[in-house]
Amino acid sequence: DGSPPIRFIVDERDANSCQITIKGLERMTILNAYQSIIYHGTVYQLEERDFHRIVDLKQMLPSPGTNDIPIPYTQIDHFLEKVVPDLKRMGNVELSRAFREKFMRTPLKARLYLDRIRNRLLAGLEFQYEEVVIQPLENRDMPGSTIIRDVEKEEEILAMMEESGFSKTDGGYLMQNEELEYEFLYHTVPKLQSLLKLYATTAVRNRLVQKKTYPRINVKVKKRERTNWLEFKFEMDGISDNQIREILAALEEKRKYYRLRSGSLLSLETKEMEDIRDFLTTVPPQEQLEPYFSLPVTKGANLVDAIEHKSIFQEDQSFRDFLDSIRHPSKLEFDVPSQLIGVLRDYQIQGYEWMKTLASYGFGGVLADDMGLGKTLQS
Repeated sequence: DGSPPIRFIVDERDANSCQITIKGLERMTILNAYQSIIYHGTVYQLEERDFHRIVDLKQMLPSPGTNDIPIPYTQIDHFLEKVVPDLKRMGNVELSRAFREKFMRTPLKARLYLDRIRNRLLAGLEFQYEEVVIQPLENRDMPGSTIIRDVEKEEEILAMMEESGFSKTDGGYLMQNEELEYEFLYHTVPKLQSLLKLYATTAVRNRLVQKKTYPRINVKVKKRERTNWLEFKFEMDGISDNQIREILAALEEKRKYYRLRSGSLLSLETKEMEDIRDFLTTVPPQEQLEPYFSLPVTKGANLVDAIEHKSIFQEDQSFRDFLDSIRHPSKLEFDVPSQLIGVLRDYQIQGYEWMKTLASYGFGGVLADDMGLGKTLQS
């Protein structure tokens, strides 16, 4: 698949015409029955339109030994607007300096206007070359113009609008489907912005919640009886617990977005939302998703690394203090009961302090030693 390497060189010829010189066409063998070309031992299977263009070009050559086709200036408008885009599909088009100076290519300035009225997304599209403004849904012709248009870019923009699911109206586009609107605003608009200038009303800009907006998980450590617990609470500015509960349910269902009470669409496809979904699959399942729950520290130890390195977590001071005590146990001091001072041997004091350290963390442990070495006394 693909086209053979052909060069089309366009230059001035005389006062009344220019010419196109074709490099590579003379080395091609055309296989009409197979809609294919053989070039330097390689077979190229072409699309029907491109194949017929090459056949037509070969037939247009004045004689077998020439590569030049004259183009009268009276036909230059048609050549630039209709022929050059097709030539670019088949190979490399080179315009000489002299030709460019006389028929300078004008950059395309494309503009997209977006607005939301009565739950409908409205879009207007303009193409501009110099002072000429084209409404592509009305009429794309530019009669009498010598401007070299960027037809490929025009077609790319129009194809993206077409694929987005808009309905065409008199001179514009209309969309009244929430899922299609989300796909367009979240996925297609960023691609279009590399091709055109976007003008959007406040209603459109507020339709999508900013990408850095997501529930954050506050992490605390609390002592309950003899066990330390990790407490997790999902928090989001201006969002109630009920909505957070619904957002978590939407994440679990792997939906693409969630509509807030304000009507704004919160994307569930960001990295942060993916991290939250992974977190929910890591912790023990709940009968009903709640914006807050607790785990014994011993069951949440595998989450410590994620809590410290992922932006979805907010560490409470109690959590930071707890980690510091685990990483620096030497900072913890436990006095031997006064009645046992001078009674416990050094290794028994060490065992006593070890068990007190585990107890402070809310952990359990096993003290194993030979019989008669004081495990009961240490306990």
